[in-house]
Amino acid sequence: MEKIKNTKIRAFILLAFSFVFSISALAASPEKLIPMGDTIGIELETEGIIIEDITEYESADGTKSSPAKEAGLQAGDVITHINDVPVNEAGDIKEQMSKCGGESVTVRIMRDGAEKQLTVTPVKNESGEYELGLWLRDNVLGLGTITYYDSQSGTYGALGHPISDGESETAIPIEGGDIYSAEITDITQGKSGSPGQIHGNIDSNAKIGTIEDNNMYGIYGQIEDTGFISSSDELEIASEDEIQLGKAEIISSVSGSKEKYDIEITRIYSDGDETGKTMMITVTDKDLIDITGGIVQGMSGSPIIQNGKLIGAVTHVLVNDSTKGYGTSLENMLEAAQLAA
Repeated sequence: MEKIKNTKIRAFILLAFSFVFSISALAASPEKLIPMGDTIGIELETEGIIIEDITEYESADGTKSSPAKEAGLQAGDVITHINDVPVNEAGDIKEQMSKCGGESVTVRIMRDGAEKQLTVTPVKNESGEYELGLWLRDNVLGLGTITYYDSQSGTYGALGHPISDGESETAIPIEGGDIYSAEITDITQGKSGSPGQIHGNIDSNAKIGTIEDNNMYGIYGQIEDTGFISSSDELEIASEDEIQLGKAEIISSVSGSKEKYDIEITRIYSDGDETGKTMMITVTDKDLIDITGGIVQGMSGSPIIQNGKLIGAVTHVLVNDSTKGYGTSLENMLEAAQLAA
């Protein structure tokens, strides 16, 4: 029987592969958007099953081995097929194991955006059932921040980076998902060598909208509950070449309500960056530092405002200095949304 770890609410700091859904309402690029900054609950339905960890088995002589590891499977791989049969939940793998009779099976996976096929020989567990020796997860639950809302199309963008799993820094292929209202319960402050994190409760009865795409610059979809939109104030969108070194602001809900906090843009990556980073930022606002220590996991997607225009979103924190981090441009996010249209 395959083991499945309980899903933990956690924020995402994640990166890279695009699985495209149709968002027809994003056909035209908007000129103005409503900046958000709200903390949301995120639930993804994965296309395939994520390997969260590899199980080792101890033999009678005390040695440990792992057939899955020896076959080349890794944490973060996404299993899509067993013996060419599509699998979307842990029960599908259990069914295929009951049919294999202990014979080797082919396992098709996605890793680093590429498809691979490996051969694994199942092992018997204590109940006499065959399994691959994996901890599996077939959905993703966490917290993040919504960046913008387009009142014309009813669409949104959030996070500013993809949701990924493991150490591969590649985005999880998804079948879809939903966003929900969330309440922040406490915050672990960021410290040198240890990124902080927002903790909270997701209200599964308060669905806000759908998730239709998970790509290099965030998650995108439709807002269904427009009552969630607390402001109708729109801002013009700045192009990348309008972003300047110097003072700016971010919008965040870490205090329990949406507030603006001062930051400094200290570097601009004008020639682009494969990780999607457009700018380096430093938090200068004492109130925000007192609350979070700077940038913490769960703040990804916080909109960045400069000279009265929406210029981008917070994406990453520096592990050795929580007051510093990175942002991506709104131009990047909107181009990614257009590609998904």
